[in-house]
Formats: sequence, structure tokens, C-alpha cells
Amino acid sequence: LSTYTTPSTTATANTPLVFDVNGTINGSAISHTARTSQITLNSPGTYVLSYTGTATAQANSGYPVTNLVQFAVNGTALSSPAVTSIFSEKGESSSQSMTAIVTVASAPATVTVVPGTSNFTYSNYSVSAFKLA
Repeated sequence: LSTYTTPSTTATANTPLVFDVNGTINGSAISHTARTSQITLNSPGTYVLSYTGTATAQANSGYPVTNLVQFAVNGTALSSPAVTSIFSEKGESSSQSMTAIVTVASAPATVTVVPGTSNFTYSNYSVSAFKLA
């Protein structure tokens, strides 16, 4: 499965990013409804999740400021991997990426991409997910 977004999104801390367009979807093990945040793992197994995107700092009360993005499975953030970027000024951008291997014992399970900080705009972001076994 591949899903992505075309418009920039200003995110709120702990609110999952929304993916507005589906790219390739092969098979039924992974699904996503366009314009939603949840990617559904429909069968037990091991999956590879990959996120890429760009974060841009918006108005903030003080710099430097740290941006954090994580995967969450069934609403629980994975402690690793996570993307952390430090910004020195408004308008500064950083390319971000992370990859995780997740084993799901019972299905369905939901995966989201969750920013841990507010006042950032996300653009050109996508998730690719593959079932390994």
C-alpha cells in the first residue's frame, strides 16, 4: 500500500496526519480510506512501515524548537523509530523519514503517523506499508 497527501497540513500535537490520496494497493492485507489518518492491517503478521515527509516550523513562542513524529499502532505510539528535528527559526524545513517493522498478533490493527508537537506544517508526506509474513 502507498498513501500520501498533496496539500500542506498544519498539524496539532498528538493528532494523526491525514492521507488524502491512495497510490498502489495490492491485495487485502493492508487498507486505507482516502482522506483519513488510519491505515488498517487486516490480518495478523509482520509488516514494514515507511514514512517520508517534510516538516516546516511555523510561529512559535521560542526557538530552538524540537519536532517529533512517530508511528502509533492501535493508538499507542511506538517508542522507536521516531523522527526528531530541531528548528532554529520560523520557515525552516527538514526532510524526515522513518521505517518500522511491526508484528501484529490480532487483526485488524490501525496504524497512524502522529506528530508530537504543534506549530509545524507537513508537506509531501507519504506512507508505504508491506506485509512480510
